Amino acid sequence: MSMKSKIQKTEFPSDYKPFLQDILTKIQRSRYEMLMSVGKQTLLLYWDIGKAVSEKIELEGWGKSVVEQLAKDLQTEFPGVRGFSARNIRNMKRFYEFYAQYEIGVNTMEFNLATTVAKLQYDYNQSIEIAPDSATTVAESQNYVYGLITNVGWVQNCIILEKCKSLKQIAFYLKQTKEKGWSKLDLLEKIEQNYFENFALAQNNFEATVPETLKAQVAWEFLDDYNIELINPDQPVSEKALENTIVENIVKFLHEMGGNFAFVGRQFRLTLNEKEYFVDLLFFNLTLNCYVVFELKAREFSPKDVGQTQIYMQLINKQVKKPYHNNTIGIILCRTKNRLEVEYMLELAKDPMGVATYNRYSQLPAEYAKYLPSEEELSVRLSEFIHNAQETE
Repeated sequence: MSMKSKIQKTEFPSDYKPFLQDILTKIQRSRYEMLMSVGKQTLLLYWDIGKAVSEKIELEGWGKSVVEQLAKDLQTEFPGVRGFSARNIRNMKRFYEFYAQYEIGVNTMEFNLATTVAKLQYDYNQSIEIAPDSATTVAESQNYVYGLITNVGWVQNCIILEKCKSLKQIAFYLKQTKEKGWSKLDLLEKIEQNYFENFALAQNNFEATVPETLKAQVAWEFLDDYNIELINPDQPVSEKALENTIVENIVKFLHEMGGNFAFVGRQFRLTLNEKEYFVDLLFFNLTLNCYVVFELKAREFSPKDVGQTQIYMQLINKQVKKPYHNNTIGIILCRTKNRLEVEYMLELAKDPMGVATYNRYSQLPAEYAKYLPSEEELSVRLSEFIHNAQETE
């Protein structure tokens, strides 16, 4: 056989590569689904073990030493299999007992979620009730609550239960971990940085200025304080230096903003009647489908900042945004702010705006408590957390 014949025999159809890619995609998807299935089955197994141990200790009066003995017996029966230490079994017990108080599960976590959602809503001070006879509403709520718990890894579930004090915090971190795929270290870092409080504290007028369809999303896109890595954070810094720092570390800053922002430009030029205006930083939020103006102030917030930012927002709306974009949002990022003064000014503003600070919490750890919201503030800020969550899924 000639060399030419051999070459011809080894040639493949022109559509082989797309065919191969399709097979590879199917394999990858299947492996991912298997991994997710294993993760959920592990959580359900741990739930059942936690339930069994809890009932023996709490209801039948078994001594707590049963946990140590059970761990030894399981490790003997399944040598080399991780997850059956005494500490982890105690975690299973706590895992079960926390969610059982909201009547999640009879035999598995999939049952009685309608009652659970009602209790969750009560704790969130919800004004909207879930009707038990509404199959569609209950089903949506079941999927949401079930998805939060079972789509988060076991280690992350344990960290959240250990570090968080309220149901509000727990539900928040479960949601964020699920959506953003936080690792163990990511989650610990966010909790230590008071990420939950940072969202809950955010000062803006979104409730009165954004469409109903966007309220659930916009509430979780902006922080009250941004962590910006300055070379000498304790020294005075100019607005230009602050802008340079953000631009030079734009990837970190975008991550701090939640990952849904695209950077458009710095000192973005706009004109009106031959007069030039320059927006410090302009972003586009992919989730909200709108431009976001960031105005930087290396000083305390001033009421005049609102008017200046509104001018920029109007120019963006008139000259840059497309008809299919939502209206522009403005964020004033300043060194410090008087919260009462900000509230008054935001009530007067007709455009969606927020006022945030940078590095406030990281520099004032000893004084952080006085900036934390009250339980009432948190309830108000999170009032639509469960009701609107499924709309953003």
